[in-house]
Amino acid sequence: MRRTLFLGFGILFLGAAGAPVALDRIELAPGTDTRVLGQAFLPCEVTVRAANRSARTVAVDLNDSQVKTKSGLWTTLEAEGGKGVCTEATMGLAARSDTKVSACTLESPCTQERRYKFKLTYDGNIAWAYYPSANGWTTDTDLDLGDIGRHFRGF
Repeated sequence: MRRTLFLGFGILFLGAAGAPVALDRIELAPGTDTRVLGQAFLPCEVTVRAANRSARTVAVDLNDSQVKTKSGLWTTLEAEGGKGVCTEATMGLAARSDTKVSACTLESPCTQERRYKFKLTYDGNIAWAYYPSANGWTTDTDLDLGDIGRHFRGF
């Protein structure tokens, strides 16, 4: 028995004559795990965690923070997921505060490797924190920035 998965968008392939052919469904062989296929098209929810152990109030500006996929360009989280992409636009962390958490829904699937660049602010100063690093890639959905106050030592 074959199962047919209908997609909400068309996929274009080139036919034998070189003309584009639109497909609106994919036929799966018996026993195919549709969860794997679904992950390729579903949006990805990531959780951002941050703490502040410093003596100053700092913030993570999630709307202006950025994400990049291996094959893409830097784009803001808001542009990647739309208005209200994160449960909090700005995560304000008081001095010596506990960890705060915000969930963000991105349009690209969780299986894509990404690099994040988070905008941190303190008293008009800006610092950028990369996750997982300035040149690393991740498919993690739980992004722990650790103590973000460390980025403002010496200010």
